[in-house]
Amino acid sequence: MGTVADRNRPPHFRRRFAVVPLPGSIAHAPTVNLDSTDRLTGLGSMLSTAAFFVLWWLTIPVLPSLQAQEGSSLYFDHFGPKEGLVASQVLCLGKTSDGFLWLGTEVGLIKWDAHRFSNVRFDARDSAHLPGNYVSHLMVDARDRIWMNIDGQLFVYYPATHKLVIPDFCDGEQRRAYYHFKYDRKSDILWVVTKTGLYFCKGGSEFFSYFPLDLPHRDFMSIEFLSNGTFVLVGTYGVYAYDPYRHTYNVYRLSGSDESIASNSGFFCSYLQSDSILWVGNWVVGLTRIQLKDGHQTQYLWSKEKTKHQGILAICPSPFDGAGNELWLATISGIMRFDMNRETFSLHAASGNATSSDVPGSGFCFLPDADGILWMGTYKGLHKLDVNKQSFRHLILNMPEVYRNSRLHAICWLDAAFEGDRRAYLFYPYLDLLLYDFRRNQCILLPKPLRERAKAGEGVHNIYLDKTGRLWVSSTKYGLQYYCSGESEMVRILSDPGKDSIGQVYHISETPSGKIWFSAYNGPFSFDEQLGKAIVDERLHDFLEDRRLSRFTGSLEFLSDSGMAFITRNLENGRSVLVWYNLTTGEVMSFDERSHPGLLWMRNMNNITRLDDHSFFVSSSSGGALFDLRTCPATVRYYNECGGKSIGCGAYQANAEGDSIVWLSVDAGINRLDLNKGFLCKYAYYNTTISQLPGPFLSISPGETGLLVEQIGGLIEVDFYTENFRKTDSIQLSAIDVRNLSLQRLPRSGEKLELAYDQNALEIGFTLFNFTNAEDIVYQYSFDKAPRGFSDPGWTTLSGNRMLFQGLGPGEYGLKVRAFNWRGQQARNIYTFAFVIHPPFWKTNGFYFLIFCLILAIVWALFKYREGQRIKLEKIRFFIARDLHDDMGSNLSQLRMLTELEAIRTGNPMYSKVAAKLGEVMQSMSEIIWSINPKYDHLNEVITKVQEFAIETLEERGVNLKFIVEPIPESIRLSPEAKRHFFLIFKEAINNISKYAMARNVTLSLQLVERRIIAEIRDDGIGFDPAIVHHGNGLKNMKSRAKALGAVLSIQTDERGTIVHIEYSPPKAASLHPKGKIHMMM
Repeated sequence: MGTVADRNRPPHFRRRFAVVPLPGSIAHAPTVNLDSTDRLTGLGSMLSTAAFFVLWWLTIPVLPSLQAQEGSSLYFDHFGPKEGLVASQVLCLGKTSDGFLWLGTEVGLIKWDAHRFSNVRFDARDSAHLPGNYVSHLMVDARDRIWMNIDGQLFVYYPATHKLVIPDFCDGEQRRAYYHFKYDRKSDILWVVTKTGLYFCKGGSEFFSYFPLDLPHRDFMSIEFLSNGTFVLVGTYGVYAYDPYRHTYNVYRLSGSDESIASNSGFFCSYLQSDSILWVGNWVVGLTRIQLKDGHQTQYLWSKEKTKHQGILAICPSPFDGAGNELWLATISGIMRFDMNRETFSLHAASGNATSSDVPGSGFCFLPDADGILWMGTYKGLHKLDVNKQSFRHLILNMPEVYRNSRLHAICWLDAAFEGDRRAYLFYPYLDLLLYDFRRNQCILLPKPLRERAKAGEGVHNIYLDKTGRLWVSSTKYGLQYYCSGESEMVRILSDPGKDSIGQVYHISETPSGKIWFSAYNGPFSFDEQLGKAIVDERLHDFLEDRRLSRFTGSLEFLSDSGMAFITRNLENGRSVLVWYNLTTGEVMSFDERSHPGLLWMRNMNNITRLDDHSFFVSSSSGGALFDLRTCPATVRYYNECGGKSIGCGAYQANAEGDSIVWLSVDAGINRLDLNKGFLCKYAYYNTTISQLPGPFLSISPGETGLLVEQIGGLIEVDFYTENFRKTDSIQLSAIDVRNLSLQRLPRSGEKLELAYDQNALEIGFTLFNFTNAEDIVYQYSFDKAPRGFSDPGWTTLSGNRMLFQGLGPGEYGLKVRAFNWRGQQARNIYTFAFVIHPPFWKTNGFYFLIFCLILAIVWALFKYREGQRIKLEKIRFFIARDLHDDMGSNLSQLRMLTELEAIRTGNPMYSKVAAKLGEVMQSMSEIIWSINPKYDHLNEVITKVQEFAIETLEERGVNLKFIVEPIPESIRLSPEAKRHFFLIFKEAINNISKYAMARNVTLSLQLVERRIIAEIRDDGIGFDPAIVHHGNGLKNMKSRAKALGAVLSIQTDERGTIVHIEYSPPKAASLHPKGKIHMMM
């Protein structure tokens, strides 16, 4: 029965290849003769071998190429120091349910997530913790606990919490020789085979109980269980089938062994095929099959040398579909495979360094994986046999040796005469044309005309089979001709002589409707069915000559009956030029680096592949380009890399799968380019079973269900259905390291992590747990500080599978990660992860509020302190003013009065002068007291003082006074110094008017404009000459006081009078909007 992909093929192509084992039996690996203790089996083998050689010898004279066979090669992946595995000996293997692979090695326990090996080795210097790091046995139970034997002591490790526990035994003894672990998943019981007997642990317990065995020996190497509950115990003394209910047993010792010699049977490992068949690996003499019902034994050796050590350490049934007849053996000679039906060994051991088809080192263990992987541990590292890398079907073509060493150039499939018939013409340059039957895997005798006209030495250039069944053959000797099935001769095609002669034809093509075109040395020609000759297309030839383009073109590709594309060269610079020819309108377009600069790096175009009626793909030695003709000018997308992967050097040929996938032939193998996803998948000799053949020939299989790829001596088939519908995986977290934090488990998708401010450095690792070409997995992420704000994130491609965040500030962060496996399939899920970094307490809102309150308190305290100081100062000023007025004023008044009385009494003028000076002193003293008294700090008090002085000074001289004063807010206060300067400026101005102006009218005005005080004294006197007055002290004093006050003083004078104008901005001016004006006439 075929695979799912095989059953979905069209019926006429379903049986052209048989199902290949792995899946299937692989008969090309080295097969080693066997020795059997069963003489009948050995005799049967001898007879079968003899019959085979007789038949083979009789067949050779008839047809030497009838021995075709379908085969496959195995591809192994190897992991050692170059891949990051620090261990050399992989002694045991296990896999937890979360997908991690666990390795027991000589350097400890190692975890692998498909990207990085992480050593979880424990400290061997701690005697109370672990006696060493040599993990010789390992078993994972249903609870993901890892049971380990480390240097003769049993431990159980909890990976989620990184907890290590030493289990308890009923006898209290911890150290003993542990030989084998057997976990019964159905009963949830772990059995431990030791030198001192059999122990078991049930469920989630960590306590081992002793299972009594009524047997002569208790030290066994492995254990199996029959369906009826019978224990099958395998040891060096033989095999014991023990009934635990009746306490009876049967013993099976190695045939020919001496029972009197201890441990003479040498049985080491086992595999129970069924209740009646047990396979046992011997430490010395290979593999033994035991029939448990009658005790019959058959021994199998891979070497006839009886003295050679043929030890088997582990036996594993093949986990692959269609390979149930195979056993994998870990032997001291390396990894082997045993075919239970053919009773043959296949050796896969490398004599030196590891190769893709061999495994180095002595074998230790196996681990079958549900994902189609068989893991192998050997003395030289970890190895993997991946069924996903063995998916190609290999067909060894049965043909003469000379064809195996030549390169395939063309395959032309014949229409099936009946279901299952598949024949094709195979063209190898410089060799005879072949007609091959792929169903029977044999060559067919060519018709006589083809034998004569398409043989070696005729210079055949190419062949083509058209829709009508005509086989076109182009050669140097006979030119262009075609053959119709059943005809006795080939028809030769002629053309016009001279410059329109077709010359040598190198490529033959056909439109969708069946019109034949030729690509010849003299340019493209079409075939006229009625005239039976090749016709030149004058318009196209003229275009090529006018543009200095070569008429010698590559193959012609038709998007439809009306459009044709081909590649030619510029005769001036030798670079490739793409030409598009509309057969309906005659329009011709050329594409080169001048019209499309991106074509500059595609200097050597090789092939054109049709995608649909409007687009085609062009391959070159440095990548490819997609041309879309639906726009004008045509849209071109270039592909020299996809997702960070280079397409590779030398894209020699391209074939389309549908309208969005292109298969490219490159130096290392083949590439699958998904134009919609922009993803490149590489199938090369270093990661699949493709042979190391540069630029293999590609051909779409009949029914367009797959791709045929040329190989050395044969073909491989890539099944489109299989490659497009692979199982996808889920992305998850593989590791997370947070500064100053130890996590108990890995966060799951959708969870949120709370972190402190000093835990702002994270290293996060992701994995698909897809161990097939894990190095080609592409991870993309989207990171945002507000995770609720990006519903349509932009994706950034990671260079590996790890992300490092350092120095993150406080806030909430959201991370989304998606992944694509090596085939470009997106993971089933998008991993989402959020984490919050809390700020330190000094950056919290509460701390900010506390600081704000503290600042307010300080400001309030400063304000209160200043207010207290101001009040205190005002009190001092008030006391000083009061004391000066009461004491000094009273004394000065008495002194003046006495002086005046004395002047009257004596008539001495000196006393009069003294009395006048005392009056001036008292006036000055009064002004000083007024200025320092806080009672008069308001501007209103200053204006009142000025008004009073003006009235006292000018009224006695008969001057008319007019005051225009706007209301002044109570909030405007002046300092003592400012108050004195302001008053003295006006006092000086009034004194000047009184003494010199001879004025009759004086106007004093004061108004508030935008927080500024504008004051003015205007008189109608005789004015003064500024040049003369400039040398006086009065004007200088006014200016100096205005400067000290911070005011602007201006004086205008002429014969019509004088104007003194002053503008002053108080330091604490309030909102100054006058509610009215006060007019005072004196």
